[in-house]
Amino acid sequence: MSSNSSGSFVDFSDTESEVTASLALRRFLRSFSSKPHTPISPYWLAILSAVFGFVLRLAIDPWLGNQMPYITFLVAIAMVGLFAGVGPALVSTGLGAVIAYWCFVPPRYQWGFRDINDAAGFFSYLAAAFGIVLLTRARKKAYAEAERRLQEQLATEGRLRDAQKLFQVFMDNRPGFSYLRERSGRYVYFNDAARRLLGLDWQQSELPDFLSELQVQEEEAFKSDTPGQFINKIDLPDGERYWLTTTFTFVNEAQQAFVGSVSNDVTDQIRADEVAVEKERLIAATEMLATVAHEVNNPLAAVTSSVYLLCKEALPAHARALADIAQAELSRLAHITRLVLGFYKENEQPLALDPCDLVNSVIESASNRFAHPKPRVTCDFKWKGPLALPVRQIHEVLENILENSFESGASQIRVRVGRSSDWHNFARSGCRISILDDGKGISAEQQKRAFEPFFSTKLQRGTGLGLWLSRAIVLKNGGFISLRSSVNALRHGTCVTIFIPRRIAARPAPGIAVHKDVRSQSGPERVSQSSS
Repeated sequence: MSSNSSGSFVDFSDTESEVTASLALRRFLRSFSSKPHTPISPYWLAILSAVFGFVLRLAIDPWLGNQMPYITFLVAIAMVGLFAGVGPALVSTGLGAVIAYWCFVPPRYQWGFRDINDAAGFFSYLAAAFGIVLLTRARKKAYAEAERRLQEQLATEGRLRDAQKLFQVFMDNRPGFSYLRERSGRYVYFNDAARRLLGLDWQQSELPDFLSELQVQEEEAFKSDTPGQFINKIDLPDGERYWLTTTFTFVNEAQQAFVGSVSNDVTDQIRADEVAVEKERLIAATEMLATVAHEVNNPLAAVTSSVYLLCKEALPAHARALADIAQAELSRLAHITRLVLGFYKENEQPLALDPCDLVNSVIESASNRFAHPKPRVTCDFKWKGPLALPVRQIHEVLENILENSFESGASQIRVRVGRSSDWHNFARSGCRISILDDGKGISAEQQKRAFEPFFSTKLQRGTGLGLWLSRAIVLKNGGFISLRSSVNALRHGTCVTIFIPRRIAARPAPGIAVHKDVRSQSGPERVSQSSS
């Protein structure tokens, strides 16, 4: 047995033998069909049988004499009824009665009977002959009924085989893995997905070690004798996947116990649920932070004003240093509260805007805040036309990402803007913006925490809220954000990509009129590339 092409469910050899027996029975019944298998007419067969009975009786007449004058004619009637049917059998009965009465019943070749015994024998012959005819009729009905039932059985078996083949084709070609094995461990069926994903073959009796969780579930199914459903997290060659697995037990007529498993890939659903949960968690955290920021904002303004006025006074050197530290830290705290309140309070309406213009505007504003040396910025724009965007929020996201690139020690930054599809739902289109730099990069452990609040690789300046707020903004607008980075000495750098889905804009956006032409300025060296 081989997967897909010749795999079968358990063992259907018994079914094949039953079909063979049914066909043999059908041929046997047809041999007794009421229709003759020769070109001779049934009634000619009746006449010939009567002649045959006469010749045979005449041949044995020297030994029988007047005894049993009808014996050969009864045999002829039985043969005609068997092969020709009821009508010819009646004809053979009549001919046999006339020939036997005239030629072999005393007084021979004369009308009448010699005694009462001869008359009784004649009528006994007629009764026996009619009995044979009635048996022929009953046999014909029984044959017709047997033929009908056999046809129904063959039709049912044909439909069963078609259903079996259809079900097997369905199981062989379904995307999830399916298999059936004996309790001893021998696999009696598995589909192509099980062979490809789980590495099954017909010689092995146990699942691979990394699938031991499935074996435990199968043993539980044997013990409980009821179907069970589980979600399994399996590391496959193409990555980590989630499977919704249903296990069940099956006992055939020979009382052999089997366990089966049918699985569906639910990775996309699980990840979508995780994104939804993460989005809710971010919203809840943002609300909490906004509440705290709002409560802190008023006293913070008072303290900031007081420290500012204090710095204007004539202070000793030591006190001046402490006042400067306090003013710097208060400015940092004020920046954090503005970030949180700015994101939470504003329910911004999307506006129609060319995202390439927005990117240029962010590059220009971000570059003005950094001293020399400044990296070379290359813009690769493949997007044409407006896109509905929450301009202030996306501006904040791009500014956070670009600031990280400027501060990473990069000598080159490439910004790409183009059309793309949702990474989880290809039917949904939108805009993908990627920002790549050749900075020092961040480690794998740091990448796992990059979107956590208050986590920063900038020990002196970072607040740890930039990427966290950027992710919250992108998720809030139905998009996605990803980060890849390398600290390899030969190939280091970071790439942050965001996807923003299309939607209908309420009105065109005013105010941003930055062109994507090559131009000289005091900011970083820029090369803009537009593709139609």
